[in-house]
Amino acid sequence: MTGIFIVAAIFFVVSYLIFLTWVLTKTKRKCECRDCKTSIHIERTNRPEVVKKLAGFIALKYYRCRHCSSTFYLFESVPDNEPVRMKTRRSTSAPVTSM
Repeated sequence: MTGIFIVAAIFFVVSYLIFLTWVLTKTKRKCECRDCKTSIHIERTNRPEVVKKLAGFIALKYYRCRHCSSTFYLFESVPDNEPVRMKTRRSTSAPVTSM
């Protein structure tokens, strides 16, 4: 009877290691889509619950490409590629009023 538990424990450990390997193969070093190689169409989304529970100790960010719908992960240390807001100069002169 204990042999069944040992086999089940080995099965779960091996499947967990395969899952972690799968997550790490989807991890990128740059903030761009792995399929269409663009960084314009990506958006940050929530990680799936399975990844949060089983691989929550790995600091990952989850991204989806809006162009080709592929998903990938980034390490927390990789900077985001968020669009930078343009700074506009405000006019300091008084507004012109017409009479």
